[in-house]
Amino acid sequence: VLGVPFKIVEAKRSQARQNALYEIGRRGIEGEKPRTWTKTSLHIVGLAMDILPFYCRVSLENLNKCFPSQKEIILARLGIIEQAAQNYGIYRPKELLDLGDFAHFQLDRVGPSPLHLSPDANKKRAARIIERLPDGPAKTRAVLRFRKLFAADYFHFIA
Repeated sequence: VLGVPFKIVEAKRSQARQNALYEIGRRGIEGEKPRTWTKTSLHIVGLAMDILPFYCRVSLENLNKCFPSQKEIILARLGIIEQAAQNYGIYRPKELLDLGDFAHFQLDRVGPSPLHLSPDANKKRAARIIERLPDGPAKTRAVLRFRKLFAADYFHFIA
């Protein structure tokens, strides 16, 4: 179904590795750009990964430097990967896409059961899931399921 082989470039990382990545782009080296925007990444707890199409010869640092046509192909393949990943609670946060972190994916859950979150956090998570679904039967089923789980009034804004 996917049709796009991919590789996980990096997943769980130590706090020391995260700190080292955070320093890149902040050391005063001319032309060096930041590799990460936080010292508290979800990579540290194993809830994030960087994914690229398998035959992509571009590193994460150089994705923005490649030819526009090559970047367009890579981004299209990442979009296909993202669509398939959504079935497993894996998504690309819009705020990181806006920063140019195209290969970053996050998980909504770990293992066979969802994370135990506060009721408000669960409602926000459900709203994010619904927001990412394309209009159609799957979105309608998700809205009905979450209305039943949480309270009809919380999801009144969703058709």
